[in-house]
Amino acid sequence: NVWNLSSSLAGGPLVPRPAKKLQGHTQGVTAMAFAAGSGEVLLSGSADNTTRIWETSSGRILHVIEHPKTVFGLAVRPLEASEHAEFATACWDGKVRTFSLASGAFQAEFSGHQGG
Repeated sequence: NVWNLSSSLAGGPLVPRPAKKLQGHTQGVTAMAFAAGSGEVLLSGSADNTTRIWETSSGRILHVIEHPKTVFGLAVRPLEASEHAEFATACWDGKVRTFSLASGAFQAEFSGHQGG
């Protein structure tokens, strides 16, 4: 669920219901991150071994990225921080992977952590 907190931040009442419900993961969501500077884009990682990139205004899934195990961490480098917006995932297999935010294309993989 995506909640709109802008009215409560402006001193208005908190609306006790989600503004949008995003559906697609088949197991629990374990990580989330908004992509600042890229419009209304949300990333979610899950125990279903995927990362999904969402367009929050429509609820549409832009990309689904498969992983070998649960995704438990996400970090986004916005467009302002580099020539191309990208994101990283931390997976239970002990690897960090980077991807293009625009296309979802794999960029690099880093090993060294012990997985579950």
